[in-house]
Amino acid sequence: MKLELGIAPRAKITRPFAARYFLGFTAAGVSVGPVAWRHDRGGFTLLMQAFGSLSVLVTLGALIFPDEKRVLTMGHLWGTP
Repeated sequence: MKLELGIAPRAKITRPFAARYFLGFTAAGVSVGPVAWRHDRGGFTLLMQAFGSLSVLVTLGALIFPDEKRVLTMGHLWGTP
């Protein structure tokens, strides 16, 4: 039995990582403007209040939304669950 590794399975594994880093770095670059604007308008205090409000919203969302338990297998990566 000969095992041939093509590019398709490897691409399916690496694409989520590529998307993760692309979105992360893009969001970091986009967030510089609003952070600078908030700091310019109200100083460090307003900036920390905005971050605190956002963290409260994220925490409430994590507590309110239902817990979904899914077990992922290697088959999910290749489209065959």
